Amino acid sequence: MNDNFSESIRMLDDKSAAHKFWHQKIKEVLHDRVRWKEYDREILNLVPQAERALRYPVEHPRMNPVIDLKTRWDSADGNPIFYGYLPTLRRAIRIIQSAPLDDTNQLSAWVKEPFTDDKNELIRFNPENSNELVIYIELNATTFHYAMLIIYFWGTRRAVRNITQEILIQKIYDTKIRGDHSLD
Repeated sequence: MNDNFSESIRMLDDKSAAHKFWHQKIKEVLHDRVRWKEYDREILNLVPQAERALRYPVEHPRMNPVIDLKTRWDSADGNPIFYGYLPTLRRAIRIIQSAPLDDTNQLSAWVKEPFTDDKNELIRFNPENSNELVIYIELNATTFHYAMLIIYFWGTRRAVRNITQEILIQKIYDTKIRGDHSLD
């Protein structure tokens, strides 16, 4: 997966391009089997207790489309810059991106329960009791890599409890974002 992005996407000068960038990158990470193996190794290094979850087969890529919830995207301010739904897993992904204020890595993520379909965009997918992954990011190479790692785990594992997700998110934040790498 090519993680190069233009300065206009990083600084949110072109919000439409940033929106398309995230949609494309999420689709790529959910279909890139070579990257999956790298991510599995990295997750196992970060969270050894995720070994059992990593043994479960991943979802078949063609069976896990990413539905772009365009009506939830505000093109004026760009937030959330991307909102998508994974109907096979009954999970949502919301990305809130801000232009970087300095050179520190700014990435946080959390699982929100439940995802609500208040605009009735997903009636045929029955999104009741769905959860959503929310990511706040100031985009750079480091934060992008770890955001994609979290999205990969969220979007390819059906049998993962939310607590395992939260452990992974916390470990990435503690060791890769806030830790020694905060000024990469």
